[in-house]
Amino acid sequence: KINKMLKRQGVLGVTDGEGKLHYMIDGRKNKSSAARQVNEFVHAFKEQMVSVTSDVPESIMEAIIEETIDEEFEFYGFDRTLFGSKVLRYMVRYCLYGGDTESRNLKELYIRAGHDLNMTVQQIERNVRYSIRGSQFGDTGLKTLHIIGALVDAVRVALASKRIGTGK
Repeated sequence: KINKMLKRQGVLGVTDGEGKLHYMIDGRKNKSSAARQVNEFVHAFKEQMVSVTSDVPESIMEAIIEETIDEEFEFYGFDRTLFGSKVLRYMVRYCLYGGDTESRNLKELYIRAGHDLNMTVQQIERNVRYSIRGSQFGDTGLKTLHIIGALVDAVRVALASKRIGTGK
């Protein structure tokens, strides 16, 4: 599964136990290609740090972001009909607009989602766990916060390739 993710975009973000983000770059083809990928990746994220120009209407930008989230969730095999997938989408969206997962912990995300979606933390946790189990992340053993971080990073990379930033 990691091989498939690397082949798709050439880069994979992995969060460690402290919440720090590390990137794996696919350098199997050749080293110069991997170096170019790193430079392109860094350049795309630098561009993403700058807010999107004002000539793009906010409603169009939001639609592009939602479409990108849908694409990434589909790629990773999340079942759109499961409520846990909707909760994960909410958390990814929250992290995209409100900051990243490094400054947050899972309990804060569960509490926020539970409050906004009128659910208990236990319901949120159960639904998210069930949704993850059915996705490509199901057998990886990754912690939920790391999976959310990986999804946020995947969406950011995809947005950067579309030249759309999230203001973060």
